[in-house]
Amino acid sequence: MTSKVIKPIIVFGTGRSGTTIFHQMLSEHPNVAWLSGFCNRYPDKPILNRLLMKLLEYPFIEKILRKKFRPREGYEFWEYYCKGFRAPCRDLLASDVT
Repeated sequence: MTSKVIKPIIVFGTGRSGTTIFHQMLSEHPNVAWLSGFCNRYPDKPILNRLLMKLLEYPFIEKILRKKFRPREGYEFWEYYCKGFRAPCRDLLASDVT
């Protein structure tokens, strides 16, 4: 059940910049995979999220699953694979904006 990611899409931005709504809209596309609550709860078991993505391909169950499982930012998932992800190096300042 492995698949190669050919053109990954990574969404990032500062707080209050609209990335959450953009992420939610993008996740509605049938060809886009996203991190769910499974990734936060079981970061060492990405197979669970992959299974969820496969189940979303079935129209009769998709609406039910989409109500229960929404896209998440996946902080626990990223922290598991990239230690220190959750610890910012410093706060952003007004001078950081160009």
